[in-house]
Amino acid sequence: MPTLDDFSLDNFGLGGADGKVNYASGSYTVTTATRTFLRESNTVQTYRYVLAGGLPFRPKKIIIRVPPSQVLMPTIYDFNTRKASPTTAGTNYNHCFLNGGDFGQIIAYRTFEYINGIQSASYAGVSDDSFILPVDASAGDVVTWEAYG
Repeated sequence: MPTLDDFSLDNFGLGGADGKVNYASGSYTVTTATRTFLRESNTVQTYRYVLAGGLPFRPKKIIIRVPPSQVLMPTIYDFNTRKASPTTAGTNYNHCFLNGGDFGQIIAYRTFEYINGIQSASYAGVSDDSFILPVDASAGDVVTWEAYG
């Protein structure tokens, strides 16, 4: 099992059945398009977003980093926040975290778990091979993302 600073990656929920860690990364140019994202408090907030597809695995953790010049918090998704099981309709959810803009508060957003592709026209979602998550960035910014499974 690979280690990170002498700790087994199983401690982070990243070890697969074969002891390998699935990993994918990429960059995304943020567009002017926005969508609403549902806070854990059951209110909505509008953000630009990152959409990635064609992953060879279901991500358990995702980090989206904005350009260093923005000095903003990355978006962080973690399956282990609730360990909600994926469904076809995406009725179960876990969380992603993002700076809410309210004096640096970190806000939890519901991230719905899908089996066969993201089907919702709004909110955050993760499926077997894709994700759509909010990002606190401007249109035209190039953000980088990393997904672990």
